[in-house]
Parts: sequence; structure tokens; C-alpha cells
Amino acid sequence: MTTPHKQTETDSANRQVSSHSGHDALFSHKTTNLQRTFTVVSLITIMLISTVGALVLTNIVTMKMLQQDARITQQFIQTAAGTERLPDTPYQEDFFNSKRWLAGYLQRIGRFPDTPLVKIYAPDQTIVWASDHHLIGQRFTDNIELAQALKGALVFKQEDISALDESTDKTDLTYFSKDLDQVIEIYIPLWNSDQSKVVAVVELYKTPDFLFQSIYEIKIYIWSGAALGGSILFIVLFSLVRKASTTLRRQRQAIVESEALDTVGEMTSAMAHGIRNPLASIRSSAELALLTPDNASRMSENIISSVDKLQEWISEFIQFTETESRFDNQVVVFDVLVEESLQLISEQANHQNIVIELLPFETYAPVNGDPALLRQLLGIILDNCLEAMPDGGILTVRQQNHDKHHLRLEISDNGVGIPQDQLKNVFRPFTSNKKHALGLGLMMAQRIATHHSGQIELTSHEGEGTIVSVILPIVTNISSKVLVIDDEHTFAENLKAYLEQYEFEVKLSDNAKDGLSHVRNWQPNIVLTEIKLSDMDGITLCQEILKSYSRATIIALTGQSNDSRDKKRDILSRLQQVGVSQIMTKPIPLAEIRVILEQVKSNSYSNSQT
Repeated sequence: MTTPHKQTETDSANRQVSSHSGHDALFSHKTTNLQRTFTVVSLITIMLISTVGALVLTNIVTMKMLQQDARITQQFIQTAAGTERLPDTPYQEDFFNSKRWLAGYLQRIGRFPDTPLVKIYAPDQTIVWASDHHLIGQRFTDNIELAQALKGALVFKQEDISALDESTDKTDLTYFSKDLDQVIEIYIPLWNSDQSKVVAVVELYKTPDFLFQSIYEIKIYIWSGAALGGSILFIVLFSLVRKASTTLRRQRQAIVESEALDTVGEMTSAMAHGIRNPLASIRSSAELALLTPDNASRMSENIISSVDKLQEWISEFIQFTETESRFDNQVVVFDVLVEESLQLISEQANHQNIVIELLPFETYAPVNGDPALLRQLLGIILDNCLEAMPDGGILTVRQQNHDKHHLRLEISDNGVGIPQDQLKNVFRPFTSNKKHALGLGLMMAQRIATHHSGQIELTSHEGEGTIVSVILPIVTNISSKVLVIDDEHTFAENLKAYLEQYEFEVKLSDNAKDGLSHVRNWQPNIVLTEIKLSDMDGITLCQEILKSYSRATIIALTGQSNDSRDKKRDILSRLQQVGVSQIMTKPIPLAEIRVILEQVKSNSYSNSQT
């Protein structure tokens, strides 16, 4: 007997270590994810800010340099015009008639470097002179830049050579080098002698290689600086986050170790208290049995009772440590589980004069989880409610929608309640106000709910009762069409009436031909079919169903027995070969059929999402 007990203790200790290791691994995983997320987000943010900043800065610098070049050009052009004594009026006639003036003026401004093309506009937007003689005399009334210059504005812009053509600028591209990519276009207003009005506008196309090269180099410097600054900032931030992550990990480890020591202390105290009382009873009973042999039988009963109590506590403790290690995830019809759990306590409730009041369910949506653990969760809560009403009372159970994605099971009693100063400790392990309790029940229930991505809420008033709410995420509530093919009319009608209570859309057919017609036209998600029909055998029917609608899930209903020794009579394997999902043997409880349908519906939805 010693070895098994030692092995059990060792396994329990190992599970506790595994549990702490699992917590550490989970925290480490979350920390790594946080660090990775911050790295990606910060990198993207820094790249975005650096790119936007570099773009804005390059545009500002480029515009400032172009503006400076345009002003210098304007000063030169205006000075040249002044030395030629440009007349005020009449504008166009004087320009056209003063060939000598124009020739001298063009000769002067033609000396301006990197200027292959020059145009002079009169106030009516007519070209009075140009390096391209084909343009003289033409008028451009839709030139926005020219209109602005005639109002006295200095207009300049940098353009791609590819954007200049005869259809837009009326420009002969032969003036520009074939290797040239960009050109600066400047509109310079020429003022009269007293600067009161614009008497002409000079348009120049400049190709300053030195300016373009300077702009290009400045852009390189700006983008390099932005990249270098962003890299330094990213490295600094990453170093800080990494250091903070390491600090958090160390602090978390220290907290875990501290909590582990506190838990061990609480566990030791609780176990010592719990074990010593039964041991005292065992020892005293054994001593009395020795002193008074006549009472040996009664003392033996006391010893057995105390040993059973120790065994119960040990089992509860082992069950507590195993909660995290076993988790069988599947679709669970929670309302059926609630009804089953209430049925299990009904006899004890009657014995205690407790009335169980099950209110109509507001939702029948299933949940994902482990049915055994959820049944354990409900058992813990219901047992606590019964213990809280030793003199009888009312136990009320209702299931309703908590929100769009969660259900809420509310279990309330009108028992003794919990003192306010003890409410904060109800979910702590090894704390209980019950004389013979280890104090793991509600803690275990909360852990089970947490494993199911849910939670437990508890409110209580001493002398008035307690309300415990279990909140769990539901499986996506989607409609499902079910076709029942069965010539047993009573069974089919009963099944239809039952399933329609739980948001299934059901149609009936009593023969294979009519059933196949429904499959083709209605396209049900699930087909429940009897495999022994008068007009077609079950194997052929299932094959035809999948031919008509391959996405249907077939559940076969049969009253025949299976004989795997005879291949011709091996019904199960033959049905599975033709694509039947499940086979159910009649008679079948309606609740069991619903559980299967809910599982099929959930699996079909999950597969459609992937």
C-alpha cells in the first residue's frame, strides 16, 4: 500500500510542477508575442514616419531651391528689360514693331546659362517673340500659369520632359537634349518703370544641370538621414522593450515562486487541518476498541468513516490538480447538460425539501468544451447551493443570452448566503467556511470556466441567498436544414416537432424518391435517413443523395443489427464507404439525436470558414 500512495503523491507533485511550467510557458509565449508585435508595429510606424518626413522635407527643400533660382532669374530678366527701356504703351504694337529692341533683348537674355527656350508674352497672352519662331503670334488663353504671371506673380515649376508636347505646351522638344529628364519652367512678369503694371511676361525653360544635381544630392542626404535616424530609433526602442520584457519575465517568475510558496503553505495548513481531525478520530477509535472490546464494531465503523473522508479529500485534491491536464474539446449541448445535472441532484433536493425551479431557456445554443469538466462545474455549484439550504428552500435555474456571443446560466438559492467579508476569498484555494471542506470547489469551478474562455460571477447576501452566474462562449448560432427520410410517420413527426424547438428547419419524406427530390431542390445541410425503405435500399439511397448534393451530411438510422462476419451484411462498413457520416441504431433518444446534429452543424460551419 505504501508504493501506490507514494506514486500518487509523486504524480500529484509532478502535475503541480507541470501546471506551474505550463503557466510559465504561457507567460513566456505571451511575452514573446508582445515583443514580436511591438517589433513589427514599431518598425512599420518608424518606416512610415521616416518616409513621410523625408518626402515632406525633400519637397520643401526642392521648392525652396527652385524658388531661389527663379528669383535670381527674375532679377536678371527684369534688369535686362530695364536697360532696354521697355515702353509702357501701346504694348503689342510696340513689341511687334520694335524688332531691334526685341533682338537686343533676346540677345541679352539668351546669354542666360542653360536656357534653351524663351518666350515673351504681351498682356493679351499673345507670343510677341520666342526662340521658336513658329510660336510668334500665337495666343494661349487657357494657360493658368501665364494668367497668374500677368497679375504679377512669379510662377515656377519643375516638369518632366515627357509631359511637354505640342498638344499641351506647344513646345518643340528639339530644343532639349534627348538625355534630359526634367526642365524648370519659369514665368517672369516684366513691370513698367514705376512698377505699377505688368507690360509683358517672359517664359523660360531652364535645364540647370548643377541645380538638378544639387537637388538630387540633397534628396540622397535627406533619405539617408531619415533611414539612419529611423534605424537608431528602432534599435533604441527595441532594446528598451527587450530589457522591459526580461524584467517582466523575472518579476513574473518571482511572483510565481512567491505564489507557489503561498499556495504550498495554504495547502499544507489545510491538509494538516483536514487530515489531523480524521486521524484523531481514527486513533481515539482504535484506543477505545483496545480498551473496550465490546465497542470494537462501532469503533471500526468510525475508523472506516474517517478513512473514507480522508480518501474523499485526497481524491478532491488530485482532481483539482488534474483539471488543466485533461480537456476533451467538443460541441456540448449545454442545456441538456444542465437538465442532466439537475436530475442527478433531484433526489437529494427532495430529501432536503428543496424545490428546483427550472425556468424556460432563452437560448439553446451549444458551447465548445469538455462535457465531463462542464458537468463537474455544474455539480460543484449545485452541491454548494444544496449545502447552503440545509432547511429547504428554492433553487432557481435559468439560461439566457449574456450577449451576442455568450450564454449566461444563472443558478440562485435562498439559503444562508455568504458574509460580505468572505466574498473576496470564495475563489481562493484552501479557504472555506465549512467545517469538513478542503476549499477547492469554487476555485476548481472558476478554473474550468476559464479553460472554456468563460467566467463565473457570484453575488451573495448573508441570510438572503446566493446567485452564481456561469458565462460561456457559444458556438456560432447558424440555421441548419434537416431532411428526415423515414416511413415511420410517428417517429418522424415527433423528431420534427422536437428539432424545430431548437432552431432547426426540418422537412419530412416517407420514401426515397420524394427524399431525393427534396435533396435536389432544397439542398439540406443534414439528411437523417432510414436505410431500409420500400422503394430503394439504403446504400443506393445514400449514394444518390451525395450525387444530388455532395455537401450534405448523411446520418443513417437503422433498426438492423450489424454482422461484420458477413461482408454482405456488414452494414456499418458499407455505409461508411459510400460517405455516411454517422450511423445510429433505433430506438434513439431525441436528445441524443439533437446532440449529434449540433456537433455536425458546428463542424460543417468550421469547415466552411477554413
